[in-house]
Amino acid sequence: MAGAGGQGEYSLETQELIESLRQIVKAIKTPPAVAPSAMMSIRMQQKPASFEMPPIQASVAAIRAAQDTTSVAFQFLSTLLPSTPLSDVCLRVYFTDDYSDADFIIINAALSYFFDELPDAHEGGVSKEHSRLCQQNLNTAISRLPLHISPSLEIVMALTLAAVYSIENLKPHWAWTLISSAYQASYALGHHLRPASGTSSHEWCDASNPGGLMFWVVYFLEKTLCLRLGRCSSIPDGEITVMLPGGSPGLVYSRSIIKVAQLAGKLYVKLYGAQALATFRARGTLPVEELSRELDAIWLQSQEDIKKWRLATTAPEWRATIDFLSASDRVLYYSLQTLIHSTMPAHCGPSQSFTEACVMSAREALASHQACPVVVEGEQSVFLTSYLSWFIFVRPFVPFTVLFCHVIETGDGGDLRRMRKFADSIRSLVPGGPEAMARHQRLFQVFHDVALRYVELKGATSDSGGCGAGRDTSLLAGAGEPSGDEVGSHVAATLNQPPLPDFDETTDVLIIGSGAGALTASLRATKLGLRNMVVEKESTLGGASAISGGGLWIPCNPVSAAHDITDSHEDALMYFEQAVGDVGPASSIEKRRAFLNNGSRMISWLQNEGFQFHFSKGYPDYYPAMKGAFGCGGGRTIESKVFNLKKLGAWRTKLPVSGVPLAIYTNDAPLFSRVTSSIGAFAEATPKVLGLALKMIRGQDLASFGRALIGQLLHLNLVANAAADIRLETALVRLIETPAGDIVGAKLRTPKGLRTVRAEKGVILAAGGFARNQKMREQYLPSPATTEWTSSPAGDTGDAIREGMRLGAATSLLDDAWWGPTIPDPVSGRVSFALIERARPHCFIVDSTGSRFMNEAQSYTDAGHDQYERNRKTNGGAIPAYLIMDRSHRDKYMLGGLFARQKPSKEMLDAKRIFAAPTLEALASQIGVDAAGLRATADRFNAMCADGVDKDFGRGAYAYDNFFGDPKCRPNPNLGPVAKAPFYAVPVWPGDLGTKGGLLTDEFQRVVKDDGKPIPGLFAIGNTAASIMGRTYLGAGSTLGPAMTHAYIAVNNM
Repeated sequence: MAGAGGQGEYSLETQELIESLRQIVKAIKTPPAVAPSAMMSIRMQQKPASFEMPPIQASVAAIRAAQDTTSVAFQFLSTLLPSTPLSDVCLRVYFTDDYSDADFIIINAALSYFFDELPDAHEGGVSKEHSRLCQQNLNTAISRLPLHISPSLEIVMALTLAAVYSIENLKPHWAWTLISSAYQASYALGHHLRPASGTSSHEWCDASNPGGLMFWVVYFLEKTLCLRLGRCSSIPDGEITVMLPGGSPGLVYSRSIIKVAQLAGKLYVKLYGAQALATFRARGTLPVEELSRELDAIWLQSQEDIKKWRLATTAPEWRATIDFLSASDRVLYYSLQTLIHSTMPAHCGPSQSFTEACVMSAREALASHQACPVVVEGEQSVFLTSYLSWFIFVRPFVPFTVLFCHVIETGDGGDLRRMRKFADSIRSLVPGGPEAMARHQRLFQVFHDVALRYVELKGATSDSGGCGAGRDTSLLAGAGEPSGDEVGSHVAATLNQPPLPDFDETTDVLIIGSGAGALTASLRATKLGLRNMVVEKESTLGGASAISGGGLWIPCNPVSAAHDITDSHEDALMYFEQAVGDVGPASSIEKRRAFLNNGSRMISWLQNEGFQFHFSKGYPDYYPAMKGAFGCGGGRTIESKVFNLKKLGAWRTKLPVSGVPLAIYTNDAPLFSRVTSSIGAFAEATPKVLGLALKMIRGQDLASFGRALIGQLLHLNLVANAAADIRLETALVRLIETPAGDIVGAKLRTPKGLRTVRAEKGVILAAGGFARNQKMREQYLPSPATTEWTSSPAGDTGDAIREGMRLGAATSLLDDAWWGPTIPDPVSGRVSFALIERARPHCFIVDSTGSRFMNEAQSYTDAGHDQYERNRKTNGGAIPAYLIMDRSHRDKYMLGGLFARQKPSKEMLDAKRIFAAPTLEALASQIGVDAAGLRATADRFNAMCADGVDKDFGRGAYAYDNFFGDPKCRPNPNLGPVAKAPFYAVPVWPGDLGTKGGLLTDEFQRVVKDDGKPIPGLFAIGNTAASIMGRTYLGAGSTLGPAMTHAYIAVNNM
């Protein structure tokens, strides 16, 4: 690495870093004064009684305090030693000679924990000194243990506690020796076997079988230590017949921990053992996906179990324990996923060692570490020591190592920042801990420094974009370090640039917009410890998300999985390929995989934060006949549960007014629209209405659809940070860039004038599309184009897209939108999204020739495409088109705000929001449609209704069509004749829910230029970014699902 000229200074520094690295590694590898392998056979001559113990009064007080506060350590020890109270063991050790080495180990281990939990221990008081004295005694007692010990429950516990103590002092080899002896003793006692009939009344293992519970503790430690040390476990799973723990929420949760340990044993055998290596050499494959899916299943179950445990727990100290377990489990989950995927080579040549899945898992592990409560609440010494020893040092922390290698190979600046944040967080946690922890912390810091200097020396990074390289040209943007695509040239540009103007304010992440994606980004940033500011130019919050249906299309999500939906990424990718096809980089394979990999993670994370989801049962994908799609049972669409807006306090008034009278779910909408035409529908809907009415009587302000989604996200943001920085009536004026091209902030127009905000980590554009910008519609969208037909809110004017284009950002799909036929509401005259009306029987849509030209029940985006295409072919004859209905339709179904059997008023007819006539010919005359053509269409349509088959357009042949049909209409729920007078018509316009096109982004949601290189510090999500769905709409929630997932991805990569 040594070089001439300007690199000489770096080379000297690098050599010093490498020498530091060697010294730390040498110190870590230096064996203890007494080798672990010998310690079990050494017999000290002194008796334990000759060693100093804390004062008896202090010890008894510590035990009582632990008992009174239901200490975690006390409950654990008491459960496993029910016949011998700890106070009795304490008195036996202090006042008699009739005690064993096991007694001495158990009481000193217990007292060390109890003293550490006392308040003055956190301040280095006398309790901390007592704890250290107990730990010194533990060292002595462990050294006294003979190689061969008569088995007993007390001996098993003593060996196990000694192993845990060894782990917490970063001596995994010593710990393995101890836990192996514990297993041998437990095995000899038969703890691994199911108790004889009559000794237990349960089908699970609980406090009535302490030996069984102790065995599972030993099992967990042995399996995980073997994986850590690269050894095959000595515990044969086939001989175990003892039941898994159960009977209480905490013990039920522990089953997942045991299954993780079992999986750890499998990992070594299937990925690292001799047979696995032989299989890989012969076939080039390993069961990576199989093991990854198994870990996913364990993780999902553990999250369900820990939620139930939390709900069943009221004691604050146990809630703290549960929160710690939930957060640390997340670190463990992603660490194991990293370990699993690290065994497979990347598919983009020798320049990269790890797959995208491996690198993404490593990033999630570090992000989960930053969010772990133990990082924030470092004063909880018991949790802190356990977390650092178990999850960070003893493993060792595989994700950090993976990212180190990835940075060396790709120069990824985002991963370099992650390494630095991780090393900094560990440094803040280890003061006062064992010296071994400090050595490991210094090792993390040196690895980061080596990676930084290496990248600086190597200069330009590879342009390869595959396999999740995630190349970030802003190596340490916002952190006082050089950054750029070509590090050397960028450093020079930075040194020579004029100083930036003073900023009025500074934050870490600036988020433009306030929809579901924006609020998800804000919550994620807060949870990762990043300051953030959300700015919205309108006076209400939520943008298009707040007035939407609120659905989220997320394959493989845990909400659907809990309802027995079996999905896979392979099926979802196959569906993407068939439905979306090749639309260019907006929907690249890398972006699709990133969406699928992170969508379910985002949902799981929100659930852990307290978000309540509803499974949209029955809502099918929009192309259910395609491979990989879900049909009539639904499976990929979820939504917010009905939410009480009163939880928002004053913020409640900042949401747009609802246009929906009842807080119902989207999958119930077809049912409610039939209540006036079907006794069965009325009977099914009544209990749901009564339940809502009761809640409203009790004073709740209930919201569903998009308002519930925004309400819950806003509520979680306010819970996470009562001073959440969310500003209304604040518009983006201009993004602020350095001469080198980095985005470092923005100029904003506020009620108090113009202000500049510096964004240390970057700016996320989440401000929607340009549906309300007439000029942009005319420039990019098909003609005729007008803002009058859109359902998007007034603020959707393309500000963020235009600002990105000014900076040279690439764009895609600007000529497309989330189309959807709209009709004028006969009652109010407002634009109404025609979703259900056109799928019902007894209606069809025609152009000016009186001819049908589409499957009226198909997805709304496809209907919009068909209408524009027909308009082109007929030289303007399909805009507007007309929805033709007869009396049967009007007697059974709603039409906008017009109830079934409600006759249109003279005012509605005069305003031409609806037309009525006694014959089809008279109706054709009113709406300017060819009468003969309309009559011929009606005759053919009615004939096909009799057969139940639409031979022209296939209406009713698909599960999506049927979802909005009338199940009482047979044989086809979407077909019914148009034959009973009077006849009605409403104009149909090619409306939309917003625009599809926007700024082009990569798989990390970084805005890129035409050459594919990212604009440092700039991210885009939602309708501001070109859609991953291409020109289609895969399922309900295809806008919001990606928006929230992409928000999650963007923040994770800042």
